[in-house]
Amino acid sequence: MGIQQNTLRAYGYEDFVQVQKQREHCSIGYYARWLNECSYLDDDDEWDLKHVMRDVKNREMTLISIDFEAFEHDNSKITEIGISVYDPWSQKGSIIPFIMLTHIIILENQHLRNGTYVPDHADNFNGGRTLIMTLEEAANSISEVFSKYSFENQPIGNGVCLIGHAMKHDLNYLLQMGVSYGNCPLIDTAAVLNLTHGQQQPSLKDSLRLVRQPFAFLHNAGNDAYYTLLLCLALADPFYRMASEIDTDTRMANWKCRNLKNEITNESRRYYGDEERFSHFLHHQPL
Repeated sequence: MGIQQNTLRAYGYEDFVQVQKQREHCSIGYYARWLNECSYLDDDDEWDLKHVMRDVKNREMTLISIDFEAFEHDNSKITEIGISVYDPWSQKGSIIPFIMLTHIIILENQHLRNGTYVPDHADNFNGGRTLIMTLEEAANSISEVFSKYSFENQPIGNGVCLIGHAMKHDLNYLLQMGVSYGNCPLIDTAAVLNLTHGQQQPSLKDSLRLVRQPFAFLHNAGNDAYYTLLLCLALADPFYRMASEIDTDTRMANWKCRNLKNEITNESRRYYGDEERFSHFLHHQPL
């Protein structure tokens, strides 16, 4: 930690953060107000979006994303768990967020495989090696993560923000496992997207395509936890939203008329192109 502290002191990082935080609060307020004036947000939703953006952009809390996969013929049986952690305190000044991630297959249920209704991507973790653990071992390990990243000498959950996509079932699985996340704030990326883009219960796949985030092998819990955390960072950043144009009239219209059929592959569509279409796809990739 010595090199990081010396570098930050030389950089004057703490002073920079205070100035930058004021600027970010102004940009968040301005952008949310613009969305309200465009009739994409009502007053209550504007407050909710600003609250989410500030929780993320303040970089004062550790973001923990958790995803579960369950057996498609008995969803009480957890087969996989994915957990991703973005700890801004350990990487102050970094332009690219370093996200820690782990994929767990539950020992007791490793013989249960999906594939009829949900793709079987248990063997396709993009982040490295998979751990095989008992459900009890996994529960203890996740509880330790919440404890480690909560503020010292404060209740569990203080200093942590829990992230998920359509996370109702994920929260139930944590409860089922006996994992306490305390009173930490919750950010449901599907609900955040619904604030501006309509109540459509968007899939993680469609949401990632909207923000132009490449992905592979969704329905692997480790991958889904990682991509959900990236989605959260994108949705909470007004400058990213502007660059990716997710709130423009054209993008909104494409989003609302997209094919809602649940595709089980990541196969991309092909178009014949020319220089003009290349430039258009580079800057305005269709959904």
